[in-house]
Order: sequence, then structure tokens, then C-alpha cells
Amino acid sequence: MVATGALARRDRIRLTGLQCTPGGPLRGSPSVFWGPVHAPPTPQAPKLRYLRLSLGLGLLIAAMKVAAYFLTHSVAILTDAAESGINVVAAGFALYAVWLSAQPPDREHPYGHGKIEFVSAGFEGGFIVFAGLGILYEAYRAIRYPHAPAELGLATVLVALGGAGNGYLGWRLLRAGKRHRSVALEADGKHLLSDAASSVGLLLGLGLMAWTGRYWLDGVIALLLAGLLLYHGAGLIRQSLRGLLDERDQPLLAEVATVLQAHRRDTWVDLHNLRAVRHGADIHIDAHVTLPWYQNLEQAQAELEAIQTRLDSHFATRVEVFLHPEPCTPASCPVCPLLSCAVRQAPFERRIDWTSLALQLNQNHAPTASGTH
Repeated sequence: MVATGALARRDRIRLTGLQCTPGGPLRGSPSVFWGPVHAPPTPQAPKLRYLRLSLGLGLLIAAMKVAAYFLTHSVAILTDAAESGINVVAAGFALYAVWLSAQPPDREHPYGHGKIEFVSAGFEGGFIVFAGLGILYEAYRAIRYPHAPAELGLATVLVALGGAGNGYLGWRLLRAGKRHRSVALEADGKHLLSDAASSVGLLLGLGLMAWTGRYWLDGVIALLLAGLLLYHGAGLIRQSLRGLLDERDQPLLAEVATVLQAHRRDTWVDLHNLRAVRHGADIHIDAHVTLPWYQNLEQAQAELEAIQTRLDSHFATRVEVFLHPEPCTPASCPVCPLLSCAVRQAPFERRIDWTSLALQLNQNHAPTASGTH
């Protein structure tokens, strides 16, 4: 490996496992090139501000709903109060998760801390499922042993105010989560919107119960709300597992492919084995890049830095790019768009469209012996 002052600088892409003579072409088996994180750390202040608001307002709403329960001893209202209590716990955990996910990578966590947001979503989902199971039991008891709730008038006002507050806050958090690419914010926003929808159903049910005098409807309403809790909690757990297991993020892959296709250079002969995951707001991208075999280390480095710069400028978040360079072979000539190449051994046939599906293939796009790509 040739170590020069330029290559040793911290703001350059570092090279390992390459052998060449100074100024000569890449030879042998190149190893991984990895790029430093050029983008600034993801701003965490807006996300933390929203979560502090969620925590403070959540405490107030939960207190209102608990008061409504003690006024009425309605199991349906208890269900709504329990969900609001979970909102408070989840907001506290999400606040910590968002703060931690914004911390830069360190020696113990070289890929950063973004996955903590998936843990936060799973934690919230587990709490919701646990509460839902408990409410199922209370709903059964309310159906079997119905009683007339007291002070429904004041309790209804408290539930309505709490539901309106959850609806507004959930809408704000969901928008902020999508804008800042925060799984924790989105999960909290969806939960609050679900809570608001539950409050609407609860108010309709309480009104029907007061009108008909059929007090066993209290348990039926609680049963329906418990079902919604279980469904929503299971959804958050599934979302958490998908993120923790690095499930393929097709929209992100398509976005990366679109950027590369729009800015590709003729010297980027081919690109394949594209991988991209999002850990919290941070993005990690891996790819294999085929370059002209006669380029020296500094030329190859400049090409890889150009790819990273394009990706950094597109994503308004922290991006880490790992690129594995490969020298082209005579089999690459039919798909190589570098028409000025002086050592071409076969005529150019067609330009490969860099779609997300094409770039995910774990092989280059050079024609095979049978003529297929």
C-alpha cells in the first residue's frame, strides 16, 4: 500500500489492501474503501423539543383521564387512561432514544447509535400489548358484572379534551418524524393518533350507554378498545423488528439509485451489490464500483469521493458510505460508457440503467459467455 500525505489526511477516503507502484494503475485484489462522514450530525434539537412537548402534555392528559376514571369507575375510561399512561412512559423512553441516536459513532459503536430508535418503538409496542391484555380481563368483568357509571358528564368533558390534545400532538409528531426521519417520533405520533381515535370511539360508546341504559356496553367498549391496543402494539413491534434485522428499505434504495443515475460519470463503469439501511436518521450505504483498471490510487480515490459527495449533498442527514472498488475487465467493455478509452477491447453496446433492482444484484453487469446480462 502506498501511503502519501494526501491519502493520510483525515478528510480523505482511506485505502487498505492495495498494491501498486507510485503513479501506477490499481493491481491485485483491492479491499474496501470507506468514506468519512462528511454530512454534519443530524440536528436533534427539533426532535427533542417535540418529545418534551409530548411528555409534558402527556402527563396532563393522563392525569385528566385518570380523574375521569375515578369519577365514573368505567372500565372503558380506564382503558383510555391506561393508554395515556403508556404514552407518558413511551415519550420518556423515546426522548432518551432520540438523544442517544444523535450521538456520533464511537469505538464501541462504530455504526452509531441509530438502532436505539427501533428499540424504543418495540418497547412502546410491548407496553401497549401488555396494557391491552390487562384491559381484556377488565372488559370481561365489566360485561359479566355491569354497573352504572357515575358523573358521566364531567368525565366526558375530560376525555374529550384529552382526546383532542392527543390528536393534535400526534399529528405534529407524525409530521416531524417523517421530516426528520425519526422512527421514535413516528411511533409516538401514531400511538397518540390511535389514542385520539380511541377517545372518539369511547365518547360515542358512553353516549350510547347513557341513552340506552345498557351498562354492559361499558365492557364491550373496553373490549373493542383493547383490541385496537393489541393491533397497534403488534404493529409497532413488527416495525421495530424490521429495523433491528435490517430489512430491505426499498424506498431508500430507490432514492440512492436515482441520485447515482442522475450524476453518474462515464468512468464509473459499473455499480452493483448496493446495500442501504437507515438507523434512526443516519444512513449507511455499501456498494461495489467498477473503475477503469489503469487508474492509479489517487484517481480511483477521486472517483469514490465524487460518489460520496453526491450522496452527502442529497441527504440532509448523516451518511456513511463504504465503497469497494473493482478494476474493469475486457468483459466490461460492452457496457462501459467511457468511449474515450484507449485500451477498449470490445465495442460499446448499451448503457446499463442504474435502477434500484439492477444495482442490488450481487454481480457486475458485464455480459456473460451466453450473452445475457
